[in-house]
Amino acid sequence: MSSGVDTTYDVHPILVDEDGRVYVTLSPAAIEAPVLNFTPFQTDVGYVSVAGEWAVSTSPSLWAGCHLYSIGDAINASVGIGSFYVPSSGTYTLYHLGQKSSSNGIASYVINGAAEGTIDWYHSSTLNNVLQSVSLGTLTTGLKAVKVTVGSKNASSSAYGMEISSIIVMRD
Repeated sequence: MSSGVDTTYDVHPILVDEDGRVYVTLSPAAIEAPVLNFTPFQTDVGYVSVAGEWAVSTSPSLWAGCHLYSIGDAINASVGIGSFYVPSSGTYTLYHLGQKSSSNGIASYVINGAAEGTIDWYHSSTLNNVLQSVSLGTLTTGLKAVKVTVGSKNASSSAYGMEISSIIVMRD
């Protein structure tokens, strides 16, 4: 359910580099607060389920100092996050803050059983704090769950890895 916090946020891009990484800050302003704001150490998102082997890594170079990552060549490793509450029907976007690397795969994003899109997390070198997004289209009011699965990979990738520093769902 909703946290009851009445804070709103404005997303301010401060840099987009040549690899498409977007660095942003969130500040109080005129758009709705995230309906889901998951980080690996957060415990108020209902439940978190995992398939495959996962661990939490800490590092000062990571946003919030940590990320959840799949261990080894774990095809079909997944993280399920639920439940979160959508307060009003509308169009929403999922933002995934993570790491690109030469051993990462392609993540698919599912909301309440419906496939919403994919993101390729491969890059020839390691890039921390990369923000990528998937348009979720119209979500109706009510409880939702998101599942992120690495089921395929870029032909250049050596494995099916994935890192999650944060997953945020916001109304457009």
